[in-house]
Amino acid sequence: GKCLWGEAPTMAPVQCSSGVYLAVDVKTDNYPGETSYILTDKCKQQHIDTQLAGSFTAANTLYTNSHCVDPNSAFDFTINDSYGDGICCLYGAGSYTVTYEGIEYTSPTSGNYGGSETILISTCGGFVSPTPPPTNAPTANAPSPPPTTSPTPVPTTLSPTPAPTTNASTLSPTSSPTSAPTRSPSSTPTTNVHTPLPTTS
Repeated sequence: GKCLWGEAPTMAPVQCSSGVYLAVDVKTDNYPGETSYILTDKCKQQHIDTQLAGSFTAANTLYTNSHCVDPNSAFDFTINDSYGDGICCLYGAGSYTVTYEGIEYTSPTSGNYGGSETILISTCGGFVSPTPPPTNAPTANAPSPPPTTSPTPVPTTLSPTPAPTTNASTLSPTSSPTSAPTRSPSSTPTTNVHTPLPTTS
């Protein structure tokens, strides 16, 4: 049929009789032809859905592709932008959501992923595996004795170096003056008398 502006072109809903429902919703930005994606079953190493650049033709439009998939599989969803500006936010507010078993997986970068982004959906076997068991199983030998806790010896400290002592005898002069200085004048001082200079009137 003919799609009107803003109408979401979608595939007919998938009826799952022996699997689980997985839907990919892509809301395009202003340049839909730059967007492409690949949905891969990681456990079976096969592509489930591939939308090449140019597959999306309407700007700011929601596209939905539905699939019936193995409930014990895990999936990689890789979305690309050929211009390298993501699906959001420089040129429109595009987004994507992958819904698997009722859980919605969205962009960790809110669509601002540059050229490419991959999200992992579930794990092979259909559940998140618990922490793996240790590689070395415990031995059946008797337990090791507990560690001994002998006290740590107190560190020895050296006493401080004594301050230098001053000896009074080393501070006095080594020789005394031979005689006291004399103050007798060698001649009688002369007195200068100032005579005033004559003044002119």
